[in-house]
Amino acid sequence: MARGTTISRAGALTSSSRPPSLPVSVLDAFRLSGESFNWNGSRAGSEDTVPTRARWWTNKAKAWSESIEGVSESTRRMYFEKALTAYAALRRLGYDPTPRSVNRQMVEALLRDESMAPTTRTTYAFCLHGLLAHIGNPLADASHKRLWKPPRWIATRRRWASLDETCALLNAAPDEAARVAIALLGCGLRQDEVVRLRVLDLEKGPTGWGARVRGKGGKPRAVALTDQAVDALIPVVHRKPPEALVYGWKRSRLWRDVARACRIAGLRHLSPHDIRRGFARSYLRVAVESGMNYPDALGSLQELLGHEDAAQTLYYAQPEREAAVRGVSALSLAYASAESRGA
Repeated sequence: MARGTTISRAGALTSSSRPPSLPVSVLDAFRLSGESFNWNGSRAGSEDTVPTRARWWTNKAKAWSESIEGVSESTRRMYFEKALTAYAALRRLGYDPTPRSVNRQMVEALLRDESMAPTTRTTYAFCLHGLLAHIGNPLADASHKRLWKPPRWIATRRRWASLDETCALLNAAPDEAARVAIALLGCGLRQDEVVRLRVLDLEKGPTGWGARVRGKGGKPRAVALTDQAVDALIPVVHRKPPEALVYGWKRSRLWRDVARACRIAGLRHLSPHDIRRGFARSYLRVAVESGMNYPDALGSLQELLGHEDAAQTLYYAQPEREAAVRGVSALSLAYASAESRGA
């Protein structure tokens, strides 16, 4: 369809081949009403003009999202809309490319746009990269891998569930499935790993029960399960076939289960990832207090969390302020002891 093809006020094209309509969420991102507008967003007169370039993005994003395997329809819809919202962000930054004409300067501007939260920029970049790879844009090649790495940033709203809070959530779980999910999060699993875990992924080794999970990028790893997690799992998995999912619900239900447990226990709002972060901090503290040297404790935690490097694990399990205060107090005592010996 040529740019500027006219449609009537009722929305019927003068041509019989009209591309699919833009979703409402994308029209909102474009600041367009969908009923009467010009390409630049201004109100039209007696006739409207179709934003052809936006429809190019719509068609390409739809084809890309439908090509993704192993995800639900709601996830495909999310990828589709995030890719289009990334295009809307590029337009807001002063660019108006077709998918094939996206260049390095545009990607760098998107990843450094401080008007969006860092996680939002990363999500848009991930979906944009997938779309560009689908249509064959060379920017998505492995040779440009560093281009897509977002700038380092410091999270300011991270929370950690304490050991007492995790135990309270387990006791306040509204049902068996919620108790299993909270227990698995308390072993360091990601929420997607909890949702995808099957009965046959559970195994008993010489040192106790564990789970075989696939993390980001499909990387496999073995996770040791706590006694509390095993106690929560036994009444649920014994009546399920090997191929069945352990939790049996989607990620949205997992968030609701955690939120409901927080309300029942009278705790502050905690997310599933807060429980995983709390596991990392508690594990590091308890392992060191039990006599394990710090490098070994950090290395084993890195393996349990499925992180690529120890720096990521250390940043993830940021030591508690109270622990730093105790360390400085202990150092002060050591200095005082050394001074007294010197005197």
